[in-house]
Amino acid sequence: MPPRPVSIVGFGSGSPLSRIVLSRVAREHLLLGIVVPARRRSLDFLQRLRGHSPNPFRDIRAPILREDRLEGLNPDLFLVASYPRILSPATLARARLGGLNVHMAPLPRHRGPDPIFWTYMDDDSEAGVTVHWMDAGIDTGPIGAMHTIALARGRPSRELYFELAEQAAELVSKVLAQIAQGTLPRLPQPRETASYQSAKAQAAANVPFGTWPSERVWHVLRGLGDQFSGLVRDQSGVPLLHGQATTFQLTDAVRPGQIDITATGYGLHCRDGIVSLLRKGVDN
Repeated sequence: MPPRPVSIVGFGSGSPLSRIVLSRVAREHLLLGIVVPARRRSLDFLQRLRGHSPNPFRDIRAPILREDRLEGLNPDLFLVASYPRILSPATLARARLGGLNVHMAPLPRHRGPDPIFWTYMDDDSEAGVTVHWMDAGIDTGPIGAMHTIALARGRPSRELYFELAEQAAELVSKVLAQIAQGTLPRLPQPRETASYQSAKAQAAANVPFGTWPSERVWHVLRGLGDQFSGLVRDQSGVPLLHGQATTFQLTDAVRPGQIDITATGYGLHCRDGIVSLLRKGVDN
C-alpha cells in the first residue's frame, strides 16, 4: 500500500523559490492552500490578485489563504519557502507535525534574511540550501536535509539562486517522502560556524575595496552586481549606482580606496590591483 500523501499548507511570497518548491509539493502531496503575505498600508495580496496584478501561484491548483484564517484546515505540516514573516508558536501549533522552512544557505551559517547575499560578502567557498524544522528561533531548528555546492568565483547570484531553488524542491520532496513513510529526519544544528545577519546589517553593507584584494572585490561585485547596487561608496561615503564587475588587474600602480571614472563605469583601486565596475544599466 503506497504511503498517504502529506497534507500541507504552504507559505510563500510569490518568488521563484516559492513557486518552484510549492509547485513540486502540489504534484506529489496534498497542498491545502498557500498563505501569502499581507501588504500593510496598501491593498493586501488577495485584493491585488483580484485587480491587475497576476497571481504568481496561478499555475498551482491550491487556494490562496491568509495567515489569520487557517481554522479548520488541520494540516500535517506547514512548509515555508520564501515568506517574509516568522511563524509564531501559536501558528506552528496548528499543524500536527509543525513546520519546515527552506533556507538558501548551509545552516547554521548565514541565518537570517537573504543568505545568498552574505555567502558572497563573506567570501564563502560553498553555497547551499537547507530544509529545516522551525522552532522559536530564527533558522535554528533541526536539519531535515541539506545540499552544498562549490561556489565558482564570480558566478552571478541570480544564476546561483535558480540552481539552489531547483535543489530546494528536490530536498523538500525527499524530506516529505520520508515523512510520508513515518520518519521525521531531524539533525541538530552544530553550534560552531553559526552566523546571523539581519536585514539592517544588509542595508548598511558595503564592499571595502581599498582593503580587500582585487580578486575578492571582483568576485563579490561580479556575483552580486546582477541584483544589487550601491555596494560601493565613493570617498564621500555616497553609494555608487553600479552593475557588475567585469575584470580585475593585479598591479603595483594602485592607490587603495581611490576610484577612477571611466566611460562605462569605475575603476576601483584595491589592495593589490584595480577592478573594473560597470555603471548601473550598462551591459557587459
